[in-house]
Amino acid sequence: SLKKRLDEYETVRSDVSRCGLLSCLLIVLMLAAALRNGWGVAAAVVPLVLGMAVTFMITALTVGSLNTVTSLLFAVIFGIGIDAGLHLVMRYRAMRSSGTDPGETLRTIGARTGRAILVASLTTAGGFFIMMASGFKGFSHLGFIAGIGILCTTLAYLLLFPAMTALAERFGSSLQPLAARHHPGLSLLFSGRGSLPAAALSVIVIAAGALCLGSVTINKDKDTLGTRT
Repeated sequence: SLKKRLDEYETVRSDVSRCGLLSCLLIVLMLAAALRNGWGVAAAVVPLVLGMAVTFMITALTVGSLNTVTSLLFAVIFGIGIDAGLHLVMRYRAMRSSGTDPGETLRTIGARTGRAILVASLTTAGGFFIMMASGFKGFSHLGFIAGIGILCTTLAYLLLFPAMTALAERFGSSLQPLAARHHPGLSLLFSGRGSLPAAALSVIVIAAGALCLGSVTINKDKDTLGTRT
């Protein structure tokens, strides 16, 4: 009915705004807690925001509108895209702390880390683009928007990250944290001493997932995708 369609539209619009803002806020807060450097957070977030803006523009010019499947996709792209920024910042920080000058650091990152990030984004975007072959328009649009979004955010990082770090260096920041912090739990895990409990836990989780897999079914009732009452 018309009323049901209007209710779904209002729900989608409010969910996009609420979930999008909440996801972005949580990601920025976690970055701030992990990096503890304002320039580092900016270098990781600003290129991502630019890539998301370009994705919005391309979506408006091509797809035109969002549906219930693609409406929350931008929050997903934000979460996936931030990985590239975090890798770049951490690599830059590690090389600068070892005494490498800024120019050599950026050249090394471009030749190694940047190339790896580009290949990873191409494979991820390719996986989403395959969904464009789906006869269901929701999945087709999801694959297109997600693939374009990943490529746009990656390109934005490769273009803007060197400029952001150069600006940070000019203001006396090498993206280092404000204070060193030791994480004994992670040190124990990667030292090999916690390998046996980790392996046992992995086996338990995999076995539980395999048992639950048989109980997962496909719901063919399209009315269950409507708004919650």
